[in-house]
Amino acid sequence: MNKQYDHDQQRELDEHSERTQLLPIDQNKLNDDTPRKRKKPTLDEIILVISAVLLSGLSIGFGNGLSVLYPVLVQVFQVDRSIAALVQGTNISLCIAGAVLWTQFIKRYGCGFCIKCGVMVSVISVFLGQFSVNIWMVIVFVGIFTGIGMSIVSLGVIFLVNDVLSDVPWKSAALAAIPVGSSLFQFIFTFLMEVFIEEYGWQGAIMITSALIANMVPLAIKVHEIEKKHNKRKTTQERPKLIFSTVVFKNIRLYLYSVHTFLFGFYAVIETRFLVDLTILRGYERRTGALLVTYLGMANFCARTFGVFLKIAIPGKNLLQMTLFALLNGFTHAIILFFTPYTGLLIGSLLCGFTFGMIMSAWTTAILEVFTAEEFRVAMVAINVIGGIGSLFDSFFGGYIQDVTNSYDLLLLLAIILSGFVVVILIILNILSMRSYRHICIKT
Repeated sequence: MNKQYDHDQQRELDEHSERTQLLPIDQNKLNDDTPRKRKKPTLDEIILVISAVLLSGLSIGFGNGLSVLYPVLVQVFQVDRSIAALVQGTNISLCIAGAVLWTQFIKRYGCGFCIKCGVMVSVISVFLGQFSVNIWMVIVFVGIFTGIGMSIVSLGVIFLVNDVLSDVPWKSAALAAIPVGSSLFQFIFTFLMEVFIEEYGWQGAIMITSALIANMVPLAIKVHEIEKKHNKRKTTQERPKLIFSTVVFKNIRLYLYSVHTFLFGFYAVIETRFLVDLTILRGYERRTGALLVTYLGMANFCARTFGVFLKIAIPGKNLLQMTLFALLNGFTHAIILFFTPYTGLLIGSLLCGFTFGMIMSAWTTAILEVFTAEEFRVAMVAINVIGGIGSLFDSFFGGYIQDVTNSYDLLLLLAIILSGFVVVILIILNILSMRSYRHICIKT
């Protein structure tokens, strides 16, 4: 009972420090009454945040762009949709959850070096994917190997920004800005993939895409240099702890958040993956479906950008934001399910992208609200692993449901139901957070 109370107290004190934007106090100046000045962003910090946005965008955006390739692979290799969907499914799932495979390398070499290695693995794997002679080779190179390489990129940049900007007041805004890149490159890659497939075929599209993501190499080199500079300025005691620890696993919020993440990972991205094929099945051209996914990505980008400014104007309340837009997100699946004409697909796509973007803009900072700074790394990795598993289930069962029923209606109906469970779990997390905050106020 006392341990749980102490944990809640520590978490709320961390949140209070984040909200009031206090900087750490030098131990040698505890008795100094001189007012502390806010730290201005340095050039390296600005470059780090911009590089993190671009790296995150290129790594996750590439996976989202594979939705256009999905129906093409079904026709080229004459395979079931449940199998073809594994290309994008394994890529995105491992991109979300695969960072755990890099744990030992991060302990030994650090995040920056591992990000460089992950980028090289991804570029080479995508390039080799063009030589695939069957669907399983595409799954291995474009799905599995590329996903593993991208995983440390998408998650590692969050760790780096969280560590390097640990003592700046605008850290929450920086963390919220990172996912903006993924939504920006979602509609860029979707549009380009359609153009490349139309002009050069699926193999040419993969080859050109590998050249595009090769732009991650100089960005990865730069963030590694910034990390090395940052570590030189810190003592051994100040450096971030290793990724895994058992402390967070005693926190019931981790299990609630994990269930929420698994369900959300299962249903939240079905439009991103299956909307192109769904559009084709409803009698439209593949280009129309690719355009809808592009619109979805644009709405996602607008929402995440708005979410960054929301963090600056109204700090905190990230769990509440996620709860509200998770509820609205459930209705977007219903629009796509029941409004079959193009207008319904368009409205559903735009609303789906916007609500998903608002949820994701609060994702990282909500984890900082729920867990202490000490638990953040472990919680982030554990939650991402669970979300990746849910995302992988979605890719397989989505294709399987279509193969069996010749429709995605059952998948959309399942998404509506699961969104209700997610909202309930988020309400419980909000209540637990409010109770903990009230206990701190009473003691204060």
